[in-house]
Amino acid sequence: AVNITQKFAGGFAGTVDEEGVIAQLRGLTKLKAIALDTVVYPRRTRSASLDSDLRKYLGAGSTDYAAASAYLSGNPREGARIELQDSVGFFNDDEARIEATLRALSPDDLKSLAADPAIRDDVGDALGGTDKEVFDALLAGDHAKADALRMRDKIDEARVDGNADAVHQAIEEYTAAPGEDDWRSTQEMTADQRREAVVKALGGVIREEQAKHGGPVPEMSDQDRAIAYVTRDIEVCVGEGETVTRSITGANKDLAVALLQHGENSVEARAARLGVEMQRTGDPPSAKNIDRAVFDDRFTPDSPDATPEQRAANEEARKEARKDKARMLLLAAQYAHPEGQAAPPAADHKTVMDPAFQPDSKQVDAARSSLIAGLRGRFGSDTLGADLAEGLLTDDRPSPKTASLAMQHAMYSHLGTDEELLFRFTERMTSDEIADMRAQFKQDTGDSLDAELGTFGEGGTFTELSGDDRLRMERALLGVARTDAEKLRNAAFAIEQQRRETGSFGKFLAQGTLAERVMDNTSAQLEALAGGPIAISRRGEIVSKLPNFDDK
Repeated sequence: AVNITQKFAGGFAGTVDEEGVIAQLRGLTKLKAIALDTVVYPRRTRSASLDSDLRKYLGAGSTDYAAASAYLSGNPREGARIELQDSVGFFNDDEARIEATLRALSPDDLKSLAADPAIRDDVGDALGGTDKEVFDALLAGDHAKADALRMRDKIDEARVDGNADAVHQAIEEYTAAPGEDDWRSTQEMTADQRREAVVKALGGVIREEQAKHGGPVPEMSDQDRAIAYVTRDIEVCVGEGETVTRSITGANKDLAVALLQHGENSVEARAARLGVEMQRTGDPPSAKNIDRAVFDDRFTPDSPDATPEQRAANEEARKEARKDKARMLLLAAQYAHPEGQAAPPAADHKTVMDPAFQPDSKQVDAARSSLIAGLRGRFGSDTLGADLAEGLLTDDRPSPKTASLAMQHAMYSHLGTDEELLFRFTERMTSDEIADMRAQFKQDTGDSLDAELGTFGEGGTFTELSGDDRLRMERALLGVARTDAEKLRNAAFAIEQQRRETGSFGKFLAQGTLAERVMDNTSAQLEALAGGPIAISRRGEIVSKLPNFDDK
């Protein structure tokens, strides 16, 4: 409901995101549609119904309203049919909308649309190349083949450019768990299930292409065929009559293979990702990628409300996480070649990955030391980056010192601020971890972290963050909510932040708008949960008494 109101926002100025509104309604079951229309949306907005606002903002006689109304009636086939026909234009076609519409449908709904000549011919004939192949695959209910076709094209482009990072990103994009705008997410498809289906489909696509061109079709599994295709040597034209051979080798090749075979979060992919940073040329190692290789959610601190049984289960999960990290370090050590020091012998993959494997602490420490030394050499004069890498490879979960180093590296080691690294750390930390990081940053630098970032009214004109990034960081620095009280605080602060940033003129313009009604209604619901009015400080601290929480 909130997402829809955001797409309506600014409707009085004629800036409604019509396609965004419709996209929020795709894939609704009839029961969910009724609940959204008559219960959830009115409760959030104080409107009579969602349908009444759809008529108002989309126009009751528009095809946008017709599509939205069909989805809201629990008729995805009709909604999709209207969207698809509306996406074909005289001068150009909206290929992205066509694909998004189809991806939200179930195989049965897709096959029903395929039987409609107006869709199969009029829409399909307007497309060409991979867009047409993807359209045909989706109409056949084959989401995996559609993914494989898109992944193939992105990999091909990256290979021609010699961009190994883009190869890895393409594989990750199409082998992650399906997003909420994809029908498969309603079936709770996991990342591994999608990866296996897409890699198999890619092998099938390549097999079909090999047969079509009349060349030999080697006997191999679809997975092996996909891997062979992604990692093959290619000839690229670089000038008139001149070609070069592009290869993907070393850790870059190992990471591509690991992503296809085992998935992004596998021990093998994590080890190879560290190897990529050890072997990266032209640029220093990426702190974000090192963190991706070593960070593990299983080390998240227990919630204060966790039961003894939950705490015991979490500790067992941490034991497995430590074992996996040891495996990763042992496998990654093969890439470590610090100057003047020989790397340890490569660990045997089968032995390390055996479920009964028990790591030898001396071997693990030697592997870690070798990797740290190698990365320190690669970071060169960037001691912040080198120290951060050491902390990441050493800590189970980033310590206050390591988190402080991440903030410093993001702000001081580059010409500009690395916002992605800042948010990668802060948006996963608890309020206690945030407090400890602040204190450590002050000890390390003599400066206030908030003043450097420009958050909570601290700092001067030229701070590291501004605008939406500053507001996002203020919310992040409250910490990940783990208790009901923290969830209430974070929600109340987000609303207070919106009110504060709107300003008096903005408040005047927003008077009576849907956005204001949603904000007021949400505030009232939060106060009902709290048992009374909520007063919150500039820094996100609740300074009023909350009967429903304080009395417990």
